[in-house]
Amino acid sequence: MALPAFSSCATGNNGDANLVINPTGFAPLGGIGVNSSATLFPTVCQPFGYPGEIFYTKMCTASAGLPVVQTCGRPYAPGCFFPIGCQTFCYEATDAAGNKATCKFDVCVNEYATATKALACNDDVQVSLDDSCKATIGADMILEGGPYGCYDDYVVEVRDWVTNALVDRCTNQAGPQIDCRDIGREFKVTVRDPETGNSCWGHMRVEDKLAPRLTCPADTCVPCHSSIDPSVIGLPTVVECLAGTCTPVYGCNSYSLSYKDIVAQGNCALGYDRRVTRIWTAVDASGNKGTCTQIITVGVAALNAVTVPSNYDGIEEDMLACDHKIDRAKNINPHLINEPECLDGYLLDSAIFLANPANFDWYDWPLAADGLTLRVGRRVPRVLGWNCIMM
Repeated sequence: MALPAFSSCATGNNGDANLVINPTGFAPLGGIGVNSSATLFPTVCQPFGYPGEIFYTKMCTASAGLPVVQTCGRPYAPGCFFPIGCQTFCYEATDAAGNKATCKFDVCVNEYATATKALACNDDVQVSLDDSCKATIGADMILEGGPYGCYDDYVVEVRDWVTNALVDRCTNQAGPQIDCRDIGREFKVTVRDPETGNSCWGHMRVEDKLAPRLTCPADTCVPCHSSIDPSVIGLPTVVECLAGTCTPVYGCNSYSLSYKDIVAQGNCALGYDRRVTRIWTAVDASGNKGTCTQIITVGVAALNAVTVPSNYDGIEEDMLACDHKIDRAKNINPHLINEPECLDGYLLDSAIFLANPANFDWYDWPLAADGLTLRVGRRVPRVLGWNCIMM
């Protein structure tokens, strides 16, 4: 089988008794030849993985291929990232009769040959953090113009625009790092060529453009009259920043969470009482919004679920005495207001006296059929529900 994606040389099988190589990509298994195209690869500045084919086998037959052993070029081998420069590789295979075949080839990664020694930096750069709320500031983000050499060869320095303090949030990772603590801040970024000592600098602003990621509770159906409060139905999980490997660790999950319910009325034919579309929204400190939606279906109640109040008829429950109609503990103070109204519409029929806004202490009461009226200095009290037990 083919090896997995290219990786460092710290792990992986770089040649053993069960490794079979087909460097050309065309020779039959068991044949060993030199991949002529591997003599000089055009890739520059980037780690390069040798594209030959690697196969594992436990058989040493003509059809299965011969075991191949790497005899030079370690620790690099197919499946590794290659550094700048040339690496020589040797392989050999021996058949059952003791006949041995060998091959040898070079893999070269060339550095950019015509890099300029002059440097030019962008005067203003906006950097948006990634989904782990972090960003590595590289020379390629700041330099403009060129052509330049391999960007990893330049030294990058990030300093606070006001205090000039050096900033690197993740001391365990290559290059200067910024994170959510730096959102909205401004920095001076200097790029230096260690070979010549030449440098340039640019102005950088840090921004957050990614919304929080929400995962809503599963859609659900509840019986009629059940609570659909989020404390019962469930809250969404919100992730503002994915877990990272930054040291020291700093938490950046800051957001506000709210929801809105859109209710669609159901009926017996539809089989539910109502259907609630609950839209959750999380807003982070930069104003980015993330949403998710949960559907809550409330079932139709059965007739046997309806309960009727008791009868106060002296049979089912005791009859009520007349004085039980008065709630002597009723507090009417909240309904007392300043003159000229004195009382609000809870105690008086405000529809009548508000019809004469200039004269709150009287209303027109028709005395006779001829339409003549008499001003009476009183107002009509309301029939108050609180002084009666409503059946």
